[in-house]
Amino acid sequence: MASLLGTSVDGADPVIFQHLFWFFGHPEVYVIILPAFAIISEKIRELSGGKSLSHPGMALAIWSIGLVGYFVWAHHMFTTGMADLSRVYFSAATAIIGIPTAIKIFSWSLGLSEISVRNFEFAIVLGFVLCFVFGGITGLLLANQAIDLAYHDTYFVVGHFHFVLSIAAAIGAFLLFVNFITSVNFVSTESSSVIFTVMLGILAVNVLFLVLHFVGTEGHPRRVFLSPEIFSGLQNFANIAVPLLILTVQMWFFRYGGVELIASVHPHKEKGSL
Repeated sequence: MASLLGTSVDGADPVIFQHLFWFFGHPEVYVIILPAFAIISEKIRELSGGKSLSHPGMALAIWSIGLVGYFVWAHHMFTTGMADLSRVYFSAATAIIGIPTAIKIFSWSLGLSEISVRNFEFAIVLGFVLCFVFGGITGLLLANQAIDLAYHDTYFVVGHFHFVLSIAAAIGAFLLFVNFITSVNFVSTESSSVIFTVMLGILAVNVLFLVLHFVGTEGHPRRVFLSPEIFSGLQNFANIAVPLLILTVQMWFFRYGGVELIASVHPHKEKGSL
């Protein structure tokens, strides 16, 4: 039992376990998000006519992120008492990831400037870029060992990785699905109702996870539901607003968005009738 609790009995060492876990766990995060990078890049290249997105530069940036991701695992462990020199290395190595990431962001932004805003695939891509940028900025903050010591194991960290994974990666998968149905069923991509539902859905999740950042800066520990009193009103607002926004998205889509999509597949039918 003592060894299971992480004492030195029988040679158990919880810090070594964390090193092994994060040496696997951090590259695994990039395995999840890298396919979304490729999906977004290809969609922007397609929608912009391939004029503003450098394929070699984007591929090199994504490859660089995947490679450097293998050497930054211990930025999850700044609070375990590691040596100061090790903290400096892992902090600097994590910040270096911001360089190829910035290349991707600027390339995506240049491509987005060439796309019609009337395209609901544009709305999905824009939502991905905005969420990923915010998640990346908070990631750079956590790469700073001094800031991480203050925010470690708080809801600030939860908000950060949900912006990068739960939102950005999910949007990438959703875009792949949308690309499939638009190519197979010849569904129009210029549906104003669908654009509205996409942006409202992205707004809903942003409200939820932005609140987590705010309470995290006050030191609210993760896995604890009750927030500091100063943010209780904001948290209650998010708990009410987010479900209402999601419900509105679903009702609006089924009432208007679905009709527009069906009408685009069967142009002879009236938009107001199924």
